[in-house]
Amino acid sequence: MKDDDDDSTLPPPPPPSHPHPDDLKQNGTVNENEFSVEIPPTSVVKRMDKAEERKAKRGCWTNKVILGTIAALVLLVLIIVLCTGFGTGAFGGSGSKSENEATSPKSPTDSSTPAPAAAIPSPTQTTGREGSFIEFLTRSSYLPDPFDDENSNEYKAMSFLANDDPLQLDPSNEEDHMRIRQRYGLLVMYFNDNELHDTSNWLTENECDWFGVVCEERPRKLHQYEEVVYFTWPGQNYEGTIAPDVAFLTSLILLDISNNQIFGSIPPSFADLSNLEGLYLRNNTLSGNFDDVDWSGLERLVQLDLSENFIGGNLGDSIFDVRTLEDVILNTNYIGGEIPMSIGNLQQLRILDIRSTNLSGQIPTQIAMIPTLTSIQVRDTYIGGTIPTEFGDIPGLVAFDGRETYLEGSIPTEVSQVRALEFFAVSNSNMTGPVDNIFGGLQNLRFLLLDNNFFTGFVPQDLGNGQNILIIRLSNNLWSEGNFPESYSSLVTLRELSLNACRITGLSDDFGNLIDLRTLRLSANELEGPIPSAITGLRNLVTLDLRNNNFSGQIPEDLSNLNQLESLRLDGNSDLSGEVPQEVCDINIVDFQVDCSVTCSCCNDYDC
Repeated sequence: MKDDDDDSTLPPPPPPSHPHPDDLKQNGTVNENEFSVEIPPTSVVKRMDKAEERKAKRGCWTNKVILGTIAALVLLVLIIVLCTGFGTGAFGGSGSKSENEATSPKSPTDSSTPAPAAAIPSPTQTTGREGSFIEFLTRSSYLPDPFDDENSNEYKAMSFLANDDPLQLDPSNEEDHMRIRQRYGLLVMYFNDNELHDTSNWLTENECDWFGVVCEERPRKLHQYEEVVYFTWPGQNYEGTIAPDVAFLTSLILLDISNNQIFGSIPPSFADLSNLEGLYLRNNTLSGNFDDVDWSGLERLVQLDLSENFIGGNLGDSIFDVRTLEDVILNTNYIGGEIPMSIGNLQQLRILDIRSTNLSGQIPTQIAMIPTLTSIQVRDTYIGGTIPTEFGDIPGLVAFDGRETYLEGSIPTEVSQVRALEFFAVSNSNMTGPVDNIFGGLQNLRFLLLDNNFFTGFVPQDLGNGQNILIIRLSNNLWSEGNFPESYSSLVTLRELSLNACRITGLSDDFGNLIDLRTLRLSANELEGPIPSAITGLRNLVTLDLRNNNFSGQIPEDLSNLNQLESLRLDGNSDLSGEVPQEVCDINIVDFQVDCSVTCSCCNDYDC
């Protein structure tokens, strides 16, 4: 059967609208001690050679003096002063030494080679700065040796912070610690994959302007910068793993990296994201075990969506300690085990979606203790047992999807008390018992899917009050023989009615009131006589299936009124005769089949 009516899934709300904060203004400072002016050794040697030449010339003047005693003394003093000044470098400008340096004896171990300049960091200095970052980040990292591999995203993130970050943060400065961790927590994800669709503004001074990042000022913090609260990269073609050190973003409220190509497991470090309220990882290729994460650490988590991955393991217990949870969406995974009784702890739970998983066991009665519950989806699982009678105690329940399960027993009459119910489906299960007097009073009901079970008694006769009902599927059960329920003729909003193999013997004259009907399936019943004229008034029909009945006579020309038809199945009615009217052929029906008792020039598979 075609199950295209899965309308009960309530998607998680989008992230709240949040304006980007103003750019942070960083007041950069230059440490003068980190810079020096290099004096090339060749300049020092030349200056010393010239001083020695001048000293030799002044010595020659003393041998030739013939002046008197006063003049000689004056000249001698002048020569001594000049020789002393040049010899000590007093007239050497920037190359002069202090008085203490000039008079102190030179140690034999002293080196005359000047210190190298730091205006342009040398490889040795770069390595030293990286070493400081490695030491600091290793102390905080969730990995034992995060920087062993130079090709890892952790190493690339560290290297950027040490060498290329325009902020040039300092691991030895305690005021920079939180900022280093915040930028590093983002960069380990960025360097995982540089093929993102949008990397706008990344690697700039303000991480709050980076694509997918939203910050805000957090209360009771002494530092002056804003903290990352939203990190969203949905549908960005991101390929890689989730870096454990993304948990450095301790103020994170929402993390959305859904609809990407993320593989690997969910890091246990997520347990430290205690401020996280929304976690969306759906539609990736994540694996690992669900219960490897201590979910109880996410004490504020409201919405959890891990659907459409390859996650295994069991539900475990820790997830049911997160009492703030409202939406748990785990469908399309390999998670197994049973739903524990501790699910009753989740007193704010709205949506439990565990479709298409390996979960088994029964639906615990404690689920009825959750007053806020609106949707229970266990379709395509190994869950069996009966539907708890306590369902009647969930007044706000809107949707229950138990299709393709091992559910058995009858539908509890207490379901009739769930006035908010809009979607009820147990198709392709093992349900039994009568169904009448359960759904008649549920005026909000829109989808009733009971096909392919073992229900007994008459098809439900009391659905006429369902003024909003869109789809009814009752096919292939063990119903008792009877006429088409007259009350169905008042369901003017009905779009699909599937009553295959329901032992229906006749149709009411008011059948034509279902003017919005798009799909009508009445195959394998006990209908006989001419094709009812009421059907020819259903002008919006797209699919009409009347095969395997006992209709007789000719195909009415008025079927041409159904000009929206794409599928018309009249085969299996061997008493039909005559020729298909040309007006019906002119509709160009895609799937049109009749038996050879009818002449047809426009039918499919007509080999007669």
